[in-house]
Amino acid sequence: MNTTLQRLCGSLLIIIGGLALVAPAHGADATISFQLPSGDTSGITAQTAPGVAGCISGCAWMRIPRGSAVSARRQAMIAFSAPAGTTIVNAAIRVRYRTRNAAVSAHTQSRIGGRWIDGRRLRSAGGSTTTVNAGRGATAVGITLTADGGVPARAVKSDAENAVSIESVQLTVRDLAPPGVWWTGSDPATDSWQRGTLCGSFEARDVGLGVDHVDYAVGAAVATVSAGAGTRLQPRPTSLGSGICIDSAQVGDGTFGTSLTAVDAGAAGNRSAAVTGLVRIDNTAPVVAYQAPTDPEARLPVAQLTVADSTSGVERIAATIDGLPAVVHTTNGVTTVAPIAPLLDGTHRIAWEAADLAGNVTAGAEIFGVADTTAPTIDEALPQGVSTAMAPVSAHAIDTGAGLSADGWRLAIDGIDVTGAAELSATGTITYLPSRPWSEGDHAVRVTAGDRSGNRTVRSWTFSLPITPPPPAPPVVPVAPPAPAADTVSPMDAPATTPDAAPVTRPAAPSLTLRAAVVRLRAGGRLRLHGSLAALSARSVRIEARVGTTWRLVVRVPVAADGRYAISVRLPQSGGYDVRARVGRTISKPLHLTAR
Repeated sequence: MNTTLQRLCGSLLIIIGGLALVAPAHGADATISFQLPSGDTSGITAQTAPGVAGCISGCAWMRIPRGSAVSARRQAMIAFSAPAGTTIVNAAIRVRYRTRNAAVSAHTQSRIGGRWIDGRRLRSAGGSTTTVNAGRGATAVGITLTADGGVPARAVKSDAENAVSIESVQLTVRDLAPPGVWWTGSDPATDSWQRGTLCGSFEARDVGLGVDHVDYAVGAAVATVSAGAGTRLQPRPTSLGSGICIDSAQVGDGTFGTSLTAVDAGAAGNRSAAVTGLVRIDNTAPVVAYQAPTDPEARLPVAQLTVADSTSGVERIAATIDGLPAVVHTTNGVTTVAPIAPLLDGTHRIAWEAADLAGNVTAGAEIFGVADTTAPTIDEALPQGVSTAMAPVSAHAIDTGAGLSADGWRLAIDGIDVTGAAELSATGTITYLPSRPWSEGDHAVRVTAGDRSGNRTVRSWTFSLPITPPPPAPPVVPVAPPAPAADTVSPMDAPATTPDAAPVTRPAAPSLTLRAAVVRLRAGGRLRLHGSLAALSARSVRIEARVGTTWRLVVRVPVAADGRYAISVRLPQSGGYDVRARVGRTISKPLHLTAR
């Protein structure tokens, strides 16, 4: 199947600002080709007659077989049809024929007004190949093999003596009926101001060669939707429905005429009557000029916005200060913006949006300041009073003005600056975690917090760890004098008791205990270890855990004056833990803990 329709290619082509379509113009006619033999039998019909054989599918030949008798006025025909809704301008038929019997001939025929009309008569006793033209004004053409008179069987000596074979047929057809087109969905032409991409849905129909493409024009811009290829007898679909869009930003701002037309594949492309309308386009956002408050110390400062839109006009203006709605008032094109409540010292952010009637939005934001003379407030300082050996030191500050400055913090403990080792949170807390237990006694802390305006606040406080009293002096054990050497008494003769001898006092054995209220808990949970010392003097107890075959220090726990100690520990993951307490060479009984 071949067609020589000249058509626009591609599914969508947009041309802006008076540029020509980048595609050839439509030809006046369409050519429908039949190449034989072929597996495509569309448009081909065959009719045989008694005594006349023929190929009725995929090929095009007719003949009177050897020894066949044919009555007078008998004929077989192979016909080729033009697409519906078109007429044939010319049919070029390439035919090979031989008519040895004088009563046999080949004829061209044209179907006009529903009737077959005989055309040129072809005869050649020796055989001939030629191209004949026929069919002007017809809807179909055909070639016949006709017995003008009776042919006796003995007169046909060979199959090739009276035969016709068609090699090809080319129909040049013309479509004179224009297509129709209409909007089926949204029509881009409305009374409202529009911007961006203008889109609509359409349907086009044609009763001839089919719809080739649909054009939608806005001003000098054109969008095209092209139909796909069809069949041999229907080169383009008879119906084309789709959406079509055009970028209004490339048209310009203003009011423009629109046109929707369909073009078929007929003579020079028959064009439908145009569906027209108007669109109003505004793709330019409003212009906003900002003027900061003139009084930097005012708690209700007034900023000024000048908003202009030269096309569709300004529809709305909205503004916020620090994320909260602001009071917006417009008079004579000048808009004032003020906070709904007094502002604190520091910097503030004003943001605005201005929209026009087409929906274009201009957004912006600026920072302005209110005088800040108030220093930050340190509202939390820890620890204070009596504390524990590993207690973290922290302070929290707030600033209602310019805000805390990360460079404005200083932390000193016992006169040593530890700011570099401290952690600063986003919520305004500075924390120092000691790397080893605090020593017993008092500790002095000094914290400085500063804001972005340079205002500073200093706070000092102390905390302490109890001082462990020195261990009591060991008891004095009296020593009995030695017995006289001259009077040696046998052990068997020694008296059972010595009334005057003083009793011997032995010191108590040192002991160390380690206990836990629970020994089984979930992984990540905490438990409390506690114990006591007896006959031992120590400021702290080592809590050790077994790793393989080695006991390693986990933490040092301070010991109270009464010899008791306690600490909370966490078991980070599932498994068994062996822990013990140790003071010097005195070791508690190991405690086995399990985390599930």
